[in-house]
Amino acid sequence: MADIKLSDIQKSYGDIPVLKGVDLQIADGEFLTLVGPSGCGKSTLLRIIAGLEALDQGEVLIGGRSMNDVRASQRDLAMVFQSYALYPHLSVQQNMETPLRLRDMSFWERFPVLGHLFPSRRLKTVSIQEIVNETATTLKIDHLLERKPGQLSGGQRQRVALGRAMVRKPVAFLMDEPLSNLDAALRVHMRAELAELHRSLKTTFIYVTHDQAEALTMSDRMAVMMEGNVLQFGTPDDIYKDPRDKRVAAFVGSPKMNFLPGEIDVQGRVSAYGIPIHKSNHTEKGPIEIGVRPEHLEVGPVGRNANQWPFTVTHKENLGSDFFLHGHINGSDQRIVARATPEKAQQISIGAEIKVQANPAMTMAFAADNRRIELVEG
Repeated sequence: MADIKLSDIQKSYGDIPVLKGVDLQIADGEFLTLVGPSGCGKSTLLRIIAGLEALDQGEVLIGGRSMNDVRASQRDLAMVFQSYALYPHLSVQQNMETPLRLRDMSFWERFPVLGHLFPSRRLKTVSIQEIVNETATTLKIDHLLERKPGQLSGGQRQRVALGRAMVRKPVAFLMDEPLSNLDAALRVHMRAELAELHRSLKTTFIYVTHDQAEALTMSDRMAVMMEGNVLQFGTPDDIYKDPRDKRVAAFVGSPKMNFLPGEIDVQGRVSAYGIPIHKSNHTEKGPIEIGVRPEHLEVGPVGRNANQWPFTVTHKENLGSDFFLHGHINGSDQRIVARATPEKAQQISIGAEIKVQANPAMTMAFAADNRRIELVEG
């Protein structure tokens, strides 16, 4: 195992810049997720780490050693692809044995007929089979070793792809959206299994996904990427609760954060739709955007509280333990989402005129250039 350091990684395809100077420090044994929308450069960055893509500028260090001129096969990394890339004509056992045979056996030892003439081949075969059996038991696929990929479910194929990577005991696992081909229920199950596997192996995982739910639930730290840049790097809790950029705030969280048109006056007073929110040390007067997550909008009946916004309910989304009320504030065209308990939501019908109030302590403000404006009490 070893730490991985990326310094000023830049990559362009023709005149189109894909990575614009990425710097990351990945600790030994850490589960790091690269998350962002399609086209942000996360898969390209993973392929550069793996050695499958050449960088234009910068340096990849693994265990303090530069990998820029080291071939992919010599980097001791294991990659799990979105498509699993299993050999359809080989059994599960043969698929898992293949990387070890290629690594540990000579050309002549691998030869179908002549290979049996080498005494060392038998010893290596026994060792390879022991490693495969141990890995299969860990992944609970030992009963599938004789099957071929076409006889397996999506979740089973995903485990086999992981097993084929695990047998090599690499310094790090690189995973490019490995759960995207699974159905929703199996994705949730496999998220937990991957996190448990990481804890048991204590090996570095670098995981690419566009699904922020995967990043939030599995990662030790996550890097939110957009347009070839890392906008924010930190723990899932920090990024969810303390986004430093409006684009990060909008991307991380489901349902996404609500953004309301706001104002800031020369005294630093912040308001949205005429309702005072907070104060700020930022005293440049002008329009800003107020960010408030659905769970931080308190839903209530029409009352006399001056800090409430009138809210017209246009849709109710039932998720069992929670209801999400969709609607409009002050008659605007902008759709707003507020969370309500099932008990409260039962009393509210579509078309109802209610009121909502933002929790000032959890409200955020963003300037026109997307940077976060700090709010203060007052």
